[in-house]
Amino acid sequence: MEMRNSIFILLCCFMPPAMAVQWCYEDAQGIMYVEQQRTSNKGRRCAIAKNDAVQRWQATKANSAIRISRTSPRRRFTALVANGRYDKVIGHFARRYGVDPYFVKAVMAVESGFNPDIISAKGAVGLMQLMPETANRLSSALGYSLEKHRLSDPELNIHLGTYLLSELTKRYSSNLELVLAAYNAGEGNVAKYSNQIPPFNETHKYIKNVIREYKTIH
Repeated sequence: MEMRNSIFILLCCFMPPAMAVQWCYEDAQGIMYVEQQRTSNKGRRCAIAKNDAVQRWQATKANSAIRISRTSPRRRFTALVANGRYDKVIGHFARRYGVDPYFVKAVMAVESGFNPDIISAKGAVGLMQLMPETANRLSSALGYSLEKHRLSDPELNIHLGTYLLSELTKRYSSNLELVLAAYNAGEGNVAKYSNQIPPFNETHKYIKNVIREYKTIH
């Protein structure tokens, strides 16, 4: 127990100044909350990036919780916790392939909520939600075999996702809406509708969410 307490003290002492340690918990509806003191047995320690949400939390009474529910409650909560965690890797590959790192981060926020372990019902994997066949094609183009790596590995996933965004950006002459449409629905569907956004509700919603995220973090 003494060793555990010592480790916790060390973590708090070396916590980056842009992070604040609070209690986080989720209610039955999947809404995430952050509070200064633990009021639920579901609460767990978490580090939240100091942004508008935390500033609002700091302005509240000592034991009141802030409800995080913008756009997608679970995803927004995860983004707050993970904000900044992958910035160095994103920046590295964004520079290599000439992509706006904020755009990559916005796609990642909407695709996975910064959860590297997520797998969609359709089989998309990781932070950038890449389909295995797409990832194999991309890795072959980059000159290595994907079998030697795990697709859910954050650095690999960001590498391939950023490379894909760079290829789509070139193909669609930096038209971000078409880039996102192809990323979400596939290049074949964009071509099928004469290089226009396919008439899929999911794709239109996806484009709207990514662009909103992009404007928020840019």
